[in-house]
Amino acid sequence: MSRRSYNMAATTSAVSWEVFERDEFNLSRLDITFDLAPTTAGNVTITKDSVYGAAYDVVLASESPVGVTSLSFGPFVGMTRGDKLVVEYTNADARSVVASATTECLYIADLISAGLSASSGVIRSATNSYYHFFAMNLASANPGASGATYRLPTADHLGGQELDAVGDTLVGCFPLQGDYQVGTNPVLLACVTNMVDNTTGDPADVIEFEFNLWYKRDGDTACRTQSFNASVTVGQMEQYYQLHLHKEVDQGTAPNDLKVGDIVYYSVNLTAGSDISEVMINGAGVYYPINRLGVETGDV
Repeated sequence: MSRRSYNMAATTSAVSWEVFERDEFNLSRLDITFDLAPTTAGNVTITKDSVYGAAYDVVLASESPVGVTSLSFGPFVGMTRGDKLVVEYTNADARSVVASATTECLYIADLISAGLSASSGVIRSATNSYYHFFAMNLASANPGASGATYRLPTADHLGGQELDAVGDTLVGCFPLQGDYQVGTNPVLLACVTNMVDNTTGDPADVIEFEFNLWYKRDGDTACRTQSFNASVTVGQMEQYYQLHLHKEVDQGTAPNDLKVGDIVYYSVNLTAGSDISEVMINGAGVYYPINRLGVETGDV
């Protein structure tokens, strides 16, 4: 925490001091000292003079100094750049009064106390507290045959790629950029619409997809691969019911482990084990955990 001290010159006149910082700040402590204890009624007041105007001004403290030679105030937090803290006292007894204030400004180097670290202006979390998300366009290599068919939106469903037979295939791809944390699992996300009336089906009915993945990065001469199924229990689902499917991609073990810089290409299709035979993929994406606040230079 960066701290700055202000010392207000002694005065025997009415007090009107201002405390401010160029940055957002807190006032951790304000000390006021009198040479002799005042005897006349009248409070010391501390007002936030807001940068947003008088409507946002607020009295933060008000206290009588009668019978004492010192007062302490604070902490006052959440001051915005441009705010001022105004200290006022009528000083009817013409006492000699001085004050000192300590402000605190949060700088990048102080963020470690919040589980963050900083170096050369780059902020990192101690944990993978964030996600990098990519929205993906899915494509059909052979529409209407072995590939999915694109359907326009209607009053009943969104637009998207329709899979209406086992083996109908969609393809997509996504990158694992420089912020990918090796050893963590990316998560595939899809918005799915059920295109058939299954209200008389079994409560245990599922939609099941098969995924095949191929991935490599610059310098590789062969793809690494993996395959898996993903299912969601839908039961007696109405026609045009929309839902989301999340499926983790195993980061894997050598030689098929995921690596920073990989371009991941995948295909998806309904399996023979799916109780729902016709679905529409309305949208898809992928996200993976990261320890960064955003995409940094060098990540892409």
